[in-house]
Amino acid sequence: MIQVGDTTRLSDIVPSELWTVIILYLDFIITAIYVWYLARKNSKITIRTYRDLPSLLETEPSFRVQFIEFLMLQFCVENLLFYESVQSFKKIPNNSLEQTESAMKIFSEYIKEGGIQQINVSSEVRNNIINHINTHTVNSDIFKFAQRQVLELLTFHSLPMFSQYHRERNEKSYSFEIDFSSQ
Repeated sequence: MIQVGDTTRLSDIVPSELWTVIILYLDFIITAIYVWYLARKNSKITIRTYRDLPSLLETEPSFRVQFIEFLMLQFCVENLLFYESVQSFKKIPNNSLEQTESAMKIFSEYIKEGGIQQINVSSEVRNNIINHINTHTVNSDIFKFAQRQVLELLTFHSLPMFSQYHRERNEKSYSFEIDFSSQ
């Protein structure tokens, strides 16, 4: 029993693993409340090309969280994760060991047949990446065409489904106008 005057710290009573769980849970609750608050704003967004989605993901945190949750329900969150991994990869200096290691990690996880989170890209694009990996000619553009294909898939397939999903659930959320005429 702890008595007044004891020098026992709270960390001595509660195991560190429990602290980690408590902190993660509180972080989740705070994020969920923030997302709920932001989602109550009815935003109408016009998507004209596949290039509009990245800025939307960067500028609308509540949209990003909702979109990720939807992609998880649809079992295709790997597309967005691949896109974001490539965005980070592009920031690594060319011809560095870090760039090569990062390219191999992205390749193994998303491009390689049987990868943990294999994405669906054309065989031409996949073979081009494999050729670059095998010949050790890695540069910041190695995933350029795969990233574009994934971004188009997210914009013109997943995004309309996301919008419909929220409309059917009568949730006050984002509505999208996707203008295919400008493609």
